[in-house]
Amino acid sequence: MQLYIVDSPIGIFALNDAGEIVGKSLFKGGSAEAAKLVAKINKGEAPEEVTNFLRGLAKRRKFKKLIFDNPKLAGALEGRIAAEIHVQRPCPAASKFRRKLASTALKLKVFKSEVEFEDFVRDVSLQLASLSVREAAAKRDAFAIQAARALDDLDKTLNLFSGRIREWYGLIFPELNGLIESHEAYLK
Repeated sequence: MQLYIVDSPIGIFALNDAGEIVGKSLFKGGSAEAAKLVAKINKGEAPEEVTNFLRGLAKRRKFKKLIFDNPKLAGALEGRIAAEIHVQRPCPAASKFRRKLASTALKLKVFKSEVEFEDFVRDVSLQLASLSVREAAAKRDAFAIQAARALDDLDKTLNLFSGRIREWYGLIFPELNGLIESHEAYLK
């Protein structure tokens, strides 16, 4: 038996060959928590909730093969679950399921209305965008911080060398130290 594993903004679903839900793990904690879990999945990490769900599913049901349409999630779960893991892109079962995700969420009573579902998905998308912008800004800030530290190190080193040269040359020509203030002019 094979199962199709579909990730979505509301949770992870396991589907049989007929496209019926045989297991689900809904994300808890609202849109912010769901966005964090989706971000982990998109980075190629398997959240503990997802791993535990699939392990539990493996114990209750006998299946030989898990088919993912998300290669990053499949890669993260490789070796952590006692089943063959395959990636199928495009995956017709996953595409069909995602097209009717709103109606499925309403049938499962996860949301009271389609508007509530759409608001939730929009909030998750906004949170994901915000996380991505924060990560990109943090990387750019890290480059700026490193550049500033390098300039500080260079400044300290130049001041140290200038001080040493003034000391050494001051032994030969001590009057010059009082005549020239600028390190550059002193070195010339």
